[in-house]
Amino acid sequence: MGRAYYRLFISFLVLVIVPMLAFGIFAYNISVLSIQQEAIKFNKTLLDVYKEKIDGILNEIDASFIQNGLVIETFDGVNLPSSTGDYLAQKKLMNINQFVTHLTANSSVIDDVVIYYKHDKVFITSNGRFDEKGFKNEDVAFQLKNNNANVLWLGPRWTKSKRSGRIIPVISYVRQLPLLSDYKKAAFIVDIDLYSLSSMMEYYENNYENQRLYLLDSNGGVVAAANKQLIGKDLSVYSYISQILSKEEGNEFRDNINGEPSIISFLPSSIPGWKYVIVTPIQSLMSGSMLIRRGIVVVTMFFIVMGIVISLLMSKRLYKPVKSIILSWQGNNYINRKIDEYAVINNYLSTLQHRNKDLEKRWKNIWPVVKDKILLDILKGRNVIGNNIADDLSSYGINIKFDNFVTLAAEIDDMKNMSNIDKEVFLFSVKNVVEEIINTEYKGFVTSEDYTVVFVVNLPQAEYYLDYKRTVRYLCFEIMDSIKKYMGFTISIGVSRLYHKTDELGKSYLEAVEAIKYRLLYGKHSVIFIEDVEPASEGVNSYPYDKEKELVMYIKAMDVKRVSMILDDIVTYLKNKSCNYIRQFFIQLVGYIMISIYDMGYTESELFEGRFLYGELDSLETLKDIRQWMECLCRDIITFLEYKHKEESKDIVIKCKNYIDEHFSDPEISLSVVAEKLYTSDSYLSRVFKEEVGMTFTEYLTLKRIERAKQLLEFTDMTMKEIAKNIGLSLQSFMRVFKKYEQMSPGQFRAIKRK
Repeated sequence: MGRAYYRLFISFLVLVIVPMLAFGIFAYNISVLSIQQEAIKFNKTLLDVYKEKIDGILNEIDASFIQNGLVIETFDGVNLPSSTGDYLAQKKLMNINQFVTHLTANSSVIDDVVIYYKHDKVFITSNGRFDEKGFKNEDVAFQLKNNNANVLWLGPRWTKSKRSGRIIPVISYVRQLPLLSDYKKAAFIVDIDLYSLSSMMEYYENNYENQRLYLLDSNGGVVAAANKQLIGKDLSVYSYISQILSKEEGNEFRDNINGEPSIISFLPSSIPGWKYVIVTPIQSLMSGSMLIRRGIVVVTMFFIVMGIVISLLMSKRLYKPVKSIILSWQGNNYINRKIDEYAVINNYLSTLQHRNKDLEKRWKNIWPVVKDKILLDILKGRNVIGNNIADDLSSYGINIKFDNFVTLAAEIDDMKNMSNIDKEVFLFSVKNVVEEIINTEYKGFVTSEDYTVVFVVNLPQAEYYLDYKRTVRYLCFEIMDSIKKYMGFTISIGVSRLYHKTDELGKSYLEAVEAIKYRLLYGKHSVIFIEDVEPASEGVNSYPYDKEKELVMYIKAMDVKRVSMILDDIVTYLKNKSCNYIRQFFIQLVGYIMISIYDMGYTESELFEGRFLYGELDSLETLKDIRQWMECLCRDIITFLEYKHKEESKDIVIKCKNYIDEHFSDPEISLSVVAEKLYTSDSYLSRVFKEEVGMTFTEYLTLKRIERAKQLLEFTDMTMKEIAKNIGLSLQSFMRVFKKYEQMSPGQFRAIKRK
């Protein structure tokens, strides 16, 4: 084997192994990222749980002591009376002692509660009265000097527990009194047991190995932690703690803590400056992903081995055509040499390319003449390669679907007075102008025969059959004006009929050439349509406009039976007409129907939702099929109009009912008054109201009045005359109508309801 084989093998090997390695690395990174995202999501949930539980307890304590503050203020307990005072002072002091004794927040985390009187420098506890100096809360009292904040959180600090007698870490919640005064005289001091508070974090501590959970105060001190040994420690020296304290909103980020990459998630507490923090070492996340990593490695190695096998097989398969090419050119001896097969093939192709360039130059010189000859032969039906003219045109670079085209033949006027050289030059000029114009605005091709320029133009689809004449006439005058302006001579153009099949190119060509002959009658610088000089037996003059108008009239009247009868009359009229005339007639009929629909305020998209009506019509093969299709089309339109009519009727009835509900007390209200308000006729309103509501206008109005009268009889002391006036009736009419509908007089009805 030559070097080409090994090149193929190495190329396939690289193409397979590199993506597999990339896949393995990508899959590993995705799995790691997914695990980290799950950890972050879990940490967010955990932080929310901590915040809800711990903040809930602390906020409950705060709310409780606000309430206690209001209570103590009611008997002026914020001012401590003298212990040697009169009877009232002694009574007040006794009340304060009793209040402290019963003071509780019903919380398992509270260790002790005292009241501190700032002016007297005295603590009142459940055990009695103590001077500030030497008391366990002396340092707290010191921090309250000249501090009139409503709430303070002081600590953490270590003190002897009132409950257990052990030394425990506490944080003191201070609520100063009076609550609404800027000058504070006393304060509740509540010692919160941080061991009890931290116990709430222990349940979630071991979700990830070495994960650390704690609550920080505004200075970076640990208020509570799952690891209770951290309580009271100052963590502000760590850079990640400083970053947490500097941010107001919760977030997560990655940082190295003591050389260990970690994910730090934090959430602000409702207590200003406090933060809930979770530190999760990334390495602890990876311990659970070992199986995933091994699986990725195994899958990657499997695909790499498969890639090597596939590379071997593909290299052998693709080397076979290379080997066959070399053998066909050089023989077996050449392939046995250690040569570069691609270099041999490249040299041979270079030789062929050099030869082809010379042939290409010669071909370019003769191509315009050859192309004209080929296109002309295709138009005449000669020298057709296959059975399909469209395929023949495509083989020469003309990839146009001729489904709505005309053929035009242009000749220079007064050519007899020109020399042969002038004729050739002018013919070339005309072809260039025609080709430039039709390729700019339309699709088609240009050729010539003798001194006649022949060009085929595919036109846009028109709504009416005769619209193509307007388009073609505009195109012809654009060509004629350009030639006269820039060349200084005039031309005349003959136009074929409009055709829709490529196989009819030959027929349209003959018609165009025939039409240009009628320049003798029409004169120079003219556009001649073959339909004008050789009209068909049926023309526009015989078009049955009366049937067209009747059909649209019965569609608007939603009379299906009459529509069917008119279609039968139209079919009878068309039976002796040609196929082209029949199609032209129905195309124009559909266009007239659509214009009428537009005049009624509706659009084609509302009725037919993207249907291409002219395409459907063009696909029908028999007059019977067209008649059935037209009837279905008319029925669809009538169904649509009935639906719209019904919607409008419902809307009018709703408005009518609303008007009655609001104005039934008006004695002047009537069917004609409401119809005038709704801009419709009495008869139409009466009919649609009965259809939609199931009762007449008068019955509904009377019913609303009777309902109102029954309410007034039952719940008011209005007289019969007042009630009659309230519902828009005279007293006599009210008595008569009420008895008719309720089978009793109004007085009897009131008596029954008030028993």
